Amino acid sequence: TWEAGDEIAVLYDGSIYKYSTSTAGATATFTSESGITEYDSSKQLEAYYPSSVTDGVFEIPSEMTVSDFAGKTTIYAAKPQLIGRPGGVVTSGTLPVHFKNVSSVLELAFDACPKVTSPVASISIAPADEASFSGQLSFKGTVDYENLKLTASSEGSSIVLNFGEGLDMNANGYKIKLPVGRFDSPAGLYVTLTTKAGDKFAKNVYKDGVSSY
Repeated sequence: TWEAGDEIAVLYDGSIYKYSTSTAGATATFTSESGITEYDSSKQLEAYYPSSVTDGVFEIPSEMTVSDFAGKTTIYAAKPQLIGRPGGVVTSGTLPVHFKNVSSVLELAFDACPKVTSPVASISIAPADEASFSGQLSFKGTVDYENLKLTASSEGSSIVLNFGEGLDMNANGYKIKLPVGRFDSPAGLYVTLTTKAGDKFAKNVYKDGVSSY
């Protein structure tokens, strides 16, 4: 669902426009003080979320720094990625745009663990068995709105999340959600926690296999 303050980038007729919303919910109205003033439906319009995607190139980096997690037990490592196109005609100055998910979201659940006495500085995610893994966890590339086909200019089979001052997993449990690429991992994923003290804790998760579209 959309949240108040969300911003999208709109590519139309060779120019980029930024729109934001003050409402939350499954649908939202986006406005701009310097948006499109004249719309011609014969020209392609494409919208992207997050608004940092300004040229149609989406990226899930192989290393991310997570900053907004203080006081939270459900943590979004990065924003989900969406691509949108017009889904109707302009009515009272408003153009309906329908969005599709570019990437799946992987959820990792961690219980509080007394053995983890130092804050967790990073979490790495990789295939449990590289030989049977196909696709990519991280990528950079373009996505076709019609069929969501990904054309990747670069891709990788692992992701590292960095947590700055660290997560206190000694006393707290967490759910961490992150966007991922298109992959199939029959043996699941290998998740490794590295603490600020240098200790490592690893586990094979989704042992029965996990895949994304």
